[in-house]
Amino acid sequence: SKREQLLAHVQKAFKAVEAGLKYKYYSSWSLVLRALGTFYHVAGKQCKGFMAKSLVSLCELRATTSFPYSAELEESFGAAVRAMGAHTVLTAVPLQLEVDSEPLDFPRSWMLPAMKDHIRQSELGYFTAALLPLAGSLRAKAQKYRESGKPLEAKLYDTLQLQIWALLPGFCTESMDLKSSFPSIARILGSALTERPDLRITVCQALRLLIETNKADENKAELARYSKNYLPILFNLYTSPSETPEPLEGHTPAPPPHQEPLLEALRAYLSVTEQKLLEDFFAKVMSKLKQEQLSPSTRSLIFDLAHSFVPHLSQPSLTDLFTFITPLLDSANSKKQKRAYTILMCMLSCNSPAHHAFRRKHLDELRKVLLESLSTARASSKKPRLKCLLHIVDHLTPDNADFIAAIVPEMILCVKEVNEKSRALALKLLLSMGYAAQRCYRKSADESVTDYFLLVLAGLAGSSRMVAATIMALGRLVYEFQDLLGSELVRRLLSSVCVFLSSHRREVVKAALGFVKITIGVLPEKELASHVEDLVSTILSWGENTKNHFRLKARVILERLMRKFSYELVAGLVPEQHRKLLVHIRKMNEREKRRRLARTEGEEGEEGSSRKHHKPSYEDLLYDSSDDEEKSTKQSKRVLGGRAAVAGGGRAVKRRAQGGTWIKEGGEEEPVNFLDPAIVKRVVATDPSQRRQKRRVSNSFETNPEGKLVITEEEAQGEKKEIAATSLGTEDMEVDATEDKRMNRKRKFQEVRGGGSGIHRQMPSRMDFDYGTEYKAKKAKGDMKKPGKPDPFAYVPLMRQKLNRRKQAKLTGQFSGLMRKAKKGSAAGAKKLHRKKR
Repeated sequence: SKREQLLAHVQKAFKAVEAGLKYKYYSSWSLVLRALGTFYHVAGKQCKGFMAKSLVSLCELRATTSFPYSAELEESFGAAVRAMGAHTVLTAVPLQLEVDSEPLDFPRSWMLPAMKDHIRQSELGYFTAALLPLAGSLRAKAQKYRESGKPLEAKLYDTLQLQIWALLPGFCTESMDLKSSFPSIARILGSALTERPDLRITVCQALRLLIETNKADENKAELARYSKNYLPILFNLYTSPSETPEPLEGHTPAPPPHQEPLLEALRAYLSVTEQKLLEDFFAKVMSKLKQEQLSPSTRSLIFDLAHSFVPHLSQPSLTDLFTFITPLLDSANSKKQKRAYTILMCMLSCNSPAHHAFRRKHLDELRKVLLESLSTARASSKKPRLKCLLHIVDHLTPDNADFIAAIVPEMILCVKEVNEKSRALALKLLLSMGYAAQRCYRKSADESVTDYFLLVLAGLAGSSRMVAATIMALGRLVYEFQDLLGSELVRRLLSSVCVFLSSHRREVVKAALGFVKITIGVLPEKELASHVEDLVSTILSWGENTKNHFRLKARVILERLMRKFSYELVAGLVPEQHRKLLVHIRKMNEREKRRRLARTEGEEGEEGSSRKHHKPSYEDLLYDSSDDEEKSTKQSKRVLGGRAAVAGGGRAVKRRAQGGTWIKEGGEEEPVNFLDPAIVKRVVATDPSQRRQKRRVSNSFETNPEGKLVITEEEAQGEKKEIAATSLGTEDMEVDATEDKRMNRKRKFQEVRGGGSGIHRQMPSRMDFDYGTEYKAKKAKGDMKKPGKPDPFAYVPLMRQKLNRRKQAKLTGQFSGLMRKAKKGSAAGAKKLHRKKR
């Protein structure tokens, strides 16, 4: 048949590649192993009969000393496990861990970590029947060695049995025999949870994967049968006080590392638990939560358990939980308040029929509770609180339209929150409130949007923080509802916001400039034309404290106005003292167009032209992230940065404008290997064929063979008068020239050491500076007097360099030993004199 012929061709090709594992192809083993891994991945499931035999060769190669391609071999081995299954692979190449030999050697122990991440769709029964007994025997040997005083061997066997247990999550992922094999391992897993703390994370992960990856109804029913056994174990382990140390005062309780896997396994098991059993367990959790003598850490863990039950509760249970957490929304304890908001957020976000019924029944109560708790909401609770409000706004009806006006001030202030996610949620909620207004105001869409904008505009009467937040919110709303804005509303918005461009508060001016940029970008020309004059005059009338800070943003706005209308229109509205700026903007834009046209040809030009019609995003309009705005910003930085910025930044901008990437080729006999992982190192951002030549410093001086400078003096025009005075290694030269008065000054030249050819100045010898050496006795210790000279005391020479304050500590330390040596010498002399008198 065709299938048999195809398998024969595959087998022939596979044998040819497998022959590459011979030693004569040693240099190509890396590529051969990768090719084998591809064979395993593509055809391993259908051709496991003849491919499994090649695994023996892989194990033999891996066992050789200093095998250089271990990573490639283990990758190919993992592909074989993923395609053929762990049962087939371990049958072809057993682990060989039962051998008792001295010294202990397990040549195939590398297979355990190599298999861990590749086991899928395997038989859980094979793990129970073959690998669990092996893990038990290895643990017994470890205990035996530990009792006999051999900790190193015990540690080795412990590591091996833990690596076998680490394979369990892979066998639980999409298990092919869950219904038949789980009853035989269920009790073992329960015992491992309670008795083996070192296996809890592994077992919890296995239980979670069993539930999440086995979606068949019969598998879920089989797992649900053991809910009454596993849920109490998970509850007790998660809330065990012995495992949860009390936190320090003022610190958040930190659960042990295994707490999070326990909670994840608990949530997974609750999804398959029967409703009656789940309600009974939830009642026990609530009764535990209402106890007053609980420690803060235990109460926090029980709150987590209650939160885990929320997606699966019935409407009466949801009502009881809401009644319990309502007083906590006003709690002075920020941790309790945040947990209460988090649970309420989960109750409002679930989409089960019970949760929908709960929202409909308690919507008025929810609105009232959230409005009353506004004044007591802590900063840490802002994010879950905003999510709660978002879910309520999405379910508002025309009868609850007043709720929109009630929460507008809070949403505006949250636009300026420190937390980035809270700011994003506030803007999202403002947009949701705009759509809710269209749904609930019983008016047309444009009238409803107008009324909503008027509500937001009221924030301009508040503090500077409120004004800045209001302008930011208006900018986002204008971008979202640009098609529903009437001419009168646009006029009112621009006139209201432009007033704040002359504010003395930078945050207000920054928000107003952002609003102007957004309106220029989204509003049509006919709506904006009548406001151009006011915009230009307002932008160019700066306050003293914001003039330089926002000059770049003003330039971007003027450039957008010129692009939207024309240069002539904008130039006619700009005062004479600012006309040069517009001329410069036009020149830079024309230059950029010429560069773009020269750089883009053919398809690239078509892509560039089609890009112009693409609607910019809100971030592009606000933060200048589009292509044209980036170029405009770079040009502006050069202009505003001064001549030095122009000189230093022009070349960098030109290089960035050229763009592109290149692949750096090798030598003439070294072709580029695109399969090499290090090929990324050859990708460069500059054209290798146009390497810049290093600038060589031109020197007018010659050098001798030793590399030293040869300086020769040239005769200058006119008469020169040279006075050389050598003192402590420096030279003063004064040159008077009658022909050029500029040469009539004093120049100092640094000392030039002798050596090599060229100018050699007479350097003072070391004896000229070593004061006191002329008094030193030749045949005895100490100093001696000489006729016609001062007594040999310790003299410190008066030098101008010693007055330098920065070197005061260093210079002081040089003479710190003078007195000590003098005292030592006088003491020795006194002893000798005393002996002579005897």
